[in-house]
Amino acid sequence: MEKNLPIKLFKKRDNDKALNNLPGNFDNQGTKFRLEGDELTERVNYFKGYFGQLKSKIVQKAANENYLPTIIRLKVNEDALAKTHRMSIGKIFNKGKKVNIIGMIGEDQLLIKIDGPEDIVDMEKKIQDVDKNLVGISAIETAEEFYPIVDLDEAKETDLKIKLINYGDYKLNEIAQRSFENLCKRLDIECQKLQYSKDLILYRVRSVKPQSLINFNESESIFSITKVPVISLTKSGLIEEDTIKVQLPQEGVNYFKVGIFDEGISDIEHLKYWKEGSFLAFGTDEYDKSHGTFVAGIINYGDILEGKNWTGTKPFKITEAVIFPNNNFGYIDEPMMVEFMREAVKKNPDVKVWNFSIGNETSIEDDKYSDFAKYLDDLQSEYNILIVKAAGNCSNFMKAAPRGRITEASESIKTLVVGSITHSKRDHDLSPVNYPSPFSMVGPGCSDVIKPDLVHYGGNAGFLNGKLDLNGVRSFSEDGKVCKAVGTSYSAPRVTALAAELAGTIKEEFNPDFIKALLIHSAKHPEEFDENFLDRINQIGFGLPSKVSDILFNDPDEVTLILMDSVDKGSNIKIMDFPFPKCLTEDGHFYGQIKITLVTSPEVNSYHGAEYIQSDVDAAFGTYNKKVEVGESKIKRNPIDMEDAQNLLVPSRYSSRKQKAASVAFKSERFLHSYSVGHTELFLPVKKWCIDLEELQESHKRTCLDMNRLWFLQLKASYRNNYELRVKDSRNVTQEFVAIITIRDTRKKGKVYNEVTQLLNQYNFLHENVKVDERIIIR
Repeated sequence: MEKNLPIKLFKKRDNDKALNNLPGNFDNQGTKFRLEGDELTERVNYFKGYFGQLKSKIVQKAANENYLPTIIRLKVNEDALAKTHRMSIGKIFNKGKKVNIIGMIGEDQLLIKIDGPEDIVDMEKKIQDVDKNLVGISAIETAEEFYPIVDLDEAKETDLKIKLINYGDYKLNEIAQRSFENLCKRLDIECQKLQYSKDLILYRVRSVKPQSLINFNESESIFSITKVPVISLTKSGLIEEDTIKVQLPQEGVNYFKVGIFDEGISDIEHLKYWKEGSFLAFGTDEYDKSHGTFVAGIINYGDILEGKNWTGTKPFKITEAVIFPNNNFGYIDEPMMVEFMREAVKKNPDVKVWNFSIGNETSIEDDKYSDFAKYLDDLQSEYNILIVKAAGNCSNFMKAAPRGRITEASESIKTLVVGSITHSKRDHDLSPVNYPSPFSMVGPGCSDVIKPDLVHYGGNAGFLNGKLDLNGVRSFSEDGKVCKAVGTSYSAPRVTALAAELAGTIKEEFNPDFIKALLIHSAKHPEEFDENFLDRINQIGFGLPSKVSDILFNDPDEVTLILMDSVDKGSNIKIMDFPFPKCLTEDGHFYGQIKITLVTSPEVNSYHGAEYIQSDVDAAFGTYNKKVEVGESKIKRNPIDMEDAQNLLVPSRYSSRKQKAASVAFKSERFLHSYSVGHTELFLPVKKWCIDLEELQESHKRTCLDMNRLWFLQLKASYRNNYELRVKDSRNVTQEFVAIITIRDTRKKGKVYNEVTQLLNQYNFLHENVKVDERIIIR
């Protein structure tokens, strides 16, 4: 059935906003790790002794007019990492409105600043007040003075990236920077301030040994010392004897735009008429054009070259940003690329979607976001753009080793990261069709964030007569011939084309979260790749996105609703009249498939390790018995609430037996994932659920799906405790989100779309069809 019914935007009503319920009783807080008796006495004495020794040093610093705080690192009990326990720790170390918890290393070490003698005296008193601070004392295990983290060979002289501590105080940060710059001047070391993200304080120093910097008092403001990362580019190509018809821009047509961070793009017949604008970081003899030309060819000719309707996109006007040099210029490192990318975006404000198929060779860490990833997040926020990035390639398959983990920058939470799956298989290729390509790097990202986000076709590889033989996808060589190559560099441009087509087609103000949400919402795991669910999301993320027309239109058996809004701190969105259609009932119970995608651009803090993401939105969707008036004591908070609300997005409600018996098509689309660890909620920028109500356990089916029950959607924001403490006016704290909900009739009665539209009117929701450019109708 052809899809020709537009997806819909709808808005919450005034009475859909509700205050959060008052917090419950915390008498049982910390029961897993709470100390008592001799263990408690020993812990208190340990910290009394530690702070007693530290006090003399801090007093001496004050006498010497050293105004930089002393930094200590606290080891936190692994059972005490939840937000409520962090509040208990903060009661000991924060002083009034002054926040002294300034950062985090990994998942379980807090950084505490001590400004002077009065701070440590206050901390000593609180450590000894066991009645008030039992949970906080029990939560912290050890303390030690913080020293710069040096992640390289200390004896080797090289260019270094220096990260200074961010004290969360403008005056202190200013003193630290001036002190470090004076140190470099005194040591005759060349230093350069780097502009990555707003809260990162970074310097580049040239040709120096790390030990030269950390033997001085001024080095106490240094957070870490690392080698400056070098950027790399993988190329491959095999010429074919084939010709492709040249597409020419038509007069009077306003073509959508896309930017390419890469090498140059050759002026071959197929591409030269589509080039519009160039940013050149190098001279004409200092960069090549093979890789950039191949990427641009896929963006504008990908479907034609393969004879497939993989994306359904049309050609774009292409802006080249030449940010990668050849050997005539020499190598390029991360700070140079950071500068070039920002300059290219700044000079091309009308380009909103950029392809980035370049990276480095350093795999990410579980609990630490790279500076490059933080930079990409900041760049996209500052200029309201979307970057689509290749996940990266590895050669581990050549020695029969597991695939490598995605490399630094690919863990960026705002960037749409793309891996590769195979488009075809020859007898000697390693991977079946629609499986991860042998070279495609895999996730997860940091702190359980799903990466790569998506996949597309980037080639296969195998061995023929003992030699590597690549089964590539097709594009153009630098001299205009059709050629083949493999890599995530060439799967990413297909998603870039989809993103740019959506951005141009939708007649709304550009919102990168909306574009990202549409692509992820449409994605499925290929039916052929029928592996364990967690293996699938680590290998291919949310899967392969649909072509443009299928993303923007529905058929009569489905409806897609989009809610773009924000949740204020202290309140939630609770839609108690969610328009779920009555036509989806059979034998007295509801049935149907529901897909929900939730995308946010969360608040971040670059110095909080695994807790880099500082805000989160979570969803609940399901049924309830009836509306009830809340009792007098709570009437100021929620005058109307739901009786017996049941959230259907909980994986444990579903029958594994029924899931195994599902159709192959739905198994590939089902996305039922828990976004919490124990009782701790994961802070994730993208969440997705795809459920079939017929897979509910029978007991839950009877409880939740009676046809007389009502439907609700609830969205609630959460914030890290440290973020809440730092916000001056919590009334202005709000978290934007994009939520997309699709309801589908598996019986295909042809009524869902019209009935949901009628219910939106009946319940007085403001709604409208997503306005699209008329050219998308041409299929």
